[in-house]
Amino acid sequence: MNHSNVLSPAGFMTREQAEVRSTGSLNAYWRLRDPLCAQILQLGCDPAHFPAVKAFFPFIRNASVVRLPRTFELLPSWLGLAFHSGFLFASRLPTEAEDILDQHGIERAEALRRVLYLRDRLGKYPATPINLFYAFLEICKEQFSNIRKEHRLEILVTYSFNAFKAGLASATLAKADPALVEFVEPITSPLSSSKMPLSWRMLMLSPLQAHGMPPWKRLAHPLPKLAATHYLNSPRERELILPCFVEQLTGAVSENTGPVAERDLEQWVRKGLEYGRQVKANAPERLAEVLVELGERKLAGVREVVDGVVKRANGMDPVPLTAAILEWHKTVYDWHGLKYYGQLLDRVAYCVDFAIWVPWAG
Repeated sequence: MNHSNVLSPAGFMTREQAEVRSTGSLNAYWRLRDPLCAQILQLGCDPAHFPAVKAFFPFIRNASVVRLPRTFELLPSWLGLAFHSGFLFASRLPTEAEDILDQHGIERAEALRRVLYLRDRLGKYPATPINLFYAFLEICKEQFSNIRKEHRLEILVTYSFNAFKAGLASATLAKADPALVEFVEPITSPLSSSKMPLSWRMLMLSPLQAHGMPPWKRLAHPLPKLAATHYLNSPRERELILPCFVEQLTGAVSENTGPVAERDLEQWVRKGLEYGRQVKANAPERLAEVLVELGERKLAGVREVVDGVVKRANGMDPVPLTAAILEWHKTVYDWHGLKYYGQLLDRVAYCVDFAIWVPWAG
């Protein structure tokens, strides 16, 4: 890897991107074979819902890609993620959000009604992310605990869609409503929470990031997209690290698959170590910028953690180092019984990041 490779990720397209570019067909984008996507697109057939469905679809599509479980137990999380996704979108694009809600009078009124309902559910408690989650949890227990299995997907999609629109209204229209302004004032995004899975961060950002983006670009592999959310507050670090993921994925890779099994982690760690060493040797100025961006206090913490893991591995041999990195992450992030694609992608992102920092922290 030469200096230019460090600065610019090797370009590649997923199979789905290549298909859209070569044929012009958007079948790969719509993912109609997945009932989750088909369900939300069916709602979009109603002209009253179409603008909001268009904005929300990237959330549903990425949830389909990462295979977020569609279980009753996870429904409150779906609603919370959708709400905050709408809130993020409207906070950054308030005019576009109001236009979406103003396309049809009923959308505006219903979105505000749902914000009012959340206010009444929380009562004296502020609308913090955790309190909103518990409000969604109680709503799900009360309204959906006896829903028949064949209706659960419809409930999940419809109520996630409604939560998204409530998020849009909370960041815009509700701030001008005397009955709601005090309620929405403390709402903040949980995007930067250290315990928030990277794949969930990606979902929350999906509508905002997809706005104005050609459909084929939205079909990029989810690994670099979710890995980028690990560096929300460190853009120089993000710019320097993301090429490592792209280089390892280069080839005919589908967005639906990738080398994310436990047996693949050793190769990812090996790649991260190599990449970190080559950046340190070939782009020292860029690495110095990352270290300054991190700050002395955080850097000292990183060095302490890295030193501890390397000592447990008795060095930097990729095999024992991978095991030590995994053990550390299991303790910190409670990785036990990973079940779906998004969790496996998160694990790769964290392991690669750690491996890259081993030579950087030395």
